[in-house]
Amino acid sequence: MRVRRSSLYLCKQFGATSTGITISQVQVEMANAAAARERADARFCLMDAEAMTFEEPFDVVWSVESISHYQDREKFFASAARLLNPGGIIALTDWFKNSNLSQAELRKYIHPIEQGMFVRLEEIGHYEEFLRSNEWKSCGAKS
Repeated sequence: MRVRRSSLYLCKQFGATSTGITISQVQVEMANAAAARERADARFCLMDAEAMTFEEPFDVVWSVESISHYQDREKFFASAARLLNPGGIIALTDWFKNSNLSQAELRKYIHPIEQGMFVRLEEIGHYEEFLRSNEWKSCGAKS
């Protein structure tokens, strides 16, 4: 649970407040227990990242190695944009593929990852397109 460790670190080291989501109830329970043990200002809840709903907006929406698993990535970016305060930031780490790979490179490097992780890797430019979409611009955030 990289998000849990990262969230707790940010809370402890920088006084951040963190809200994390996962589709695993077990992970929610483990993360909330860890936050309580660490006395970190973090909470974790059960939620699908493609349909995030919160009452208050965030300064940062941060995704750690999960977008490649989503069914509708564009929907995630639209949902994330709606949750940002004006001038907010989306930060992400994920698996990508280079746009100029040969068929041999795709077979050797990309196909094993996609098959082993049950994902379809995107080129980073596709994520940039999602970030620059009308929904993203309409929230007042910077891409």
